[in-house]
Amino acid sequence: MKAVVDASVALKWFIPETDNEMAERLCDGRYSLFSPELMKIEVANALWKKRRKQEIDDDTCRLIIRALTAGAVSYTPDGDLFGAAFQLACHLDHPVYDCLYLALADTQGARVVSADIRLLDKARSAGLERLVLPLAEV
Repeated sequence: MKAVVDASVALKWFIPETDNEMAERLCDGRYSLFSPELMKIEVANALWKKRRKQEIDDDTCRLIIRALTAGAVSYTPDGDLFGAAFQLACHLDHPVYDCLYLALADTQGARVVSADIRLLDKARSAGLERLVLPLAEV
């Protein structure tokens, strides 16, 4: 099964948060994982915020960043998704960066697995429930 993972899920692979076990299920070999390149930047930004608050150290940040590029996730260049993401953003009245995940799911015949309730709700309310899967349902 194909799944597009966003930063809300990827962070749970490394940082203790609610629903870590559910996020880890995505790595059990049943899923082919995809993400736009943006996901790495979003995760790195979240790590930077945690580092600033002294919730995480530099070595841990480096390990997580290295793990994100280790090959478990196939990344698609954001530019390949930009046009479709922009159209989705206009349709949903939702930020383009989140719509990159939806655009990738649409091109891959996959669903975005996310813990981002706002994104999930926007997609559902626009009739795009076929493109999303709440992390809690994995």
